[in-house]
Amino acid sequence: MKHYFIKGAKGESGLKNNTATKQTPCEQCVYYFGKSSIHCAVHPQGKQSEYCDDWKKVTLRQKLAMNIKALANNTSYPKAAAIVIAIASTITLGYGMKKHLPGAIDAVQEYQRYTQECRVFLERVGTAGTIGVAEPELVKVVSFLKTNHLAQSFEYKDLQANLAYLKSQPDNSLMPGAIKESISKNTVAIEEAQTKKLNQDLKSLFSLEIAGSVMALAIAALIIKEENDN
Repeated sequence: MKHYFIKGAKGESGLKNNTATKQTPCEQCVYYFGKSSIHCAVHPQGKQSEYCDDWKKVTLRQKLAMNIKALANNTSYPKAAAIVIAIASTITLGYGMKKHLPGAIDAVQEYQRYTQECRVFLERVGTAGTIGVAEPELVKVVSFLKTNHLAQSFEYKDLQANLAYLKSQPDNSLMPGAIKESISKNTVAIEEAQTKKLNQDLKSLFSLEIAGSVMALAIAALIIKEENDN
C-alpha cells in the first residue's frame, strides 16, 4: 500500500493549499511498521483517505533504528544465541591464541634445539672414554642450559660441578664411573623437564581447540534447531 506525501506552499500562517505532489511508499515514512500486515503505527489498516496527512520522511538515524528493530523482530532466539556464541567464541579464541600461541611456538623451537644440541652433547659425554673427549661436550651442555628454563635447576648445577671436576683432571684420564652415572641421571631428568614444558605449553592450545570445537557444535545445534522450527 502506498501513501501520498502532502506538500503545501508555505505562507505566513503556515501550510496551505495542500496538494499531493509525490507518491511515496510507506517504507519511507517514519511511522512505518511493516510487520504482520500492519503498514503503519498510525494507520494500521491503511490510510483513512485518499491522501495521508501523517506521512513524515524518515531520517537516516531513524532508518537505521528501524532496520535494527526489524532485524531483532525477525531474529529467533536460536539464531540470536548462535550469533552471540559466534561473536563470543571469536573473541575468546582470538585472545587465547594471542596469549598462548607465542609461548607454544617458543616451546617447540626450544625442544627442537634441545634435541639437536643438548641431548646430542649429553650422549657424547656419556659415551666418552677420556676426560679430554668429554669435557668439550659438557661445556656445550652447560652453555645450553645456562640460556634455558633449567638454568636454576639442580641438573644444571650438578653438571656445572661435574664440569669443574673434569677441568681439574688431565685430559688423558679415564672418565670416572661416578661422573658417567651422574651424567646419565641428569640426561633423563633434563629430557623429562623439556618434554613436560613442551606438553604444558601445547596443552593450552589444545584446550583452545577443544573450546572452539564445542562452540562450533553449539552454533550448529542452534542453527539446526532454527531450521527445524521453521
